[in-house]
Amino acid sequence: METLTESLPFFRDVLGLREVDLDDFDGARIIGLEAGEPLVELLEAGDTKSPIARFVAKRGPGIHHICFSVDDLDAALERCRRAGIELIDLTSRDEP
Repeated sequence: METLTESLPFFRDVLGLREVDLDDFDGARIIGLEAGEPLVELLEAGDTKSPIARFVAKRGPGIHHICFSVDDLDAALERCRRAGIELIDLTSRDEP
């Protein structure tokens, strides 16, 4: 399973989100990332009895998907390709 330290470079360097200081809470290590006005929080269980640890034990780690609005989608896709991210679409799609 990937740790926060291992996954942070993707969010910071590839997606370009700025890390903000957040306090750990309720047995979870928390990293905050500014995504424009919204704040993305990445959580990792710091205690095996924490709510996060119980959730991961029951359902497994990960997320289904996250959507971000970017000013230049083609440039964002290129950064993902250079970072070795497997993309579903190699170029941007026109809206239906």
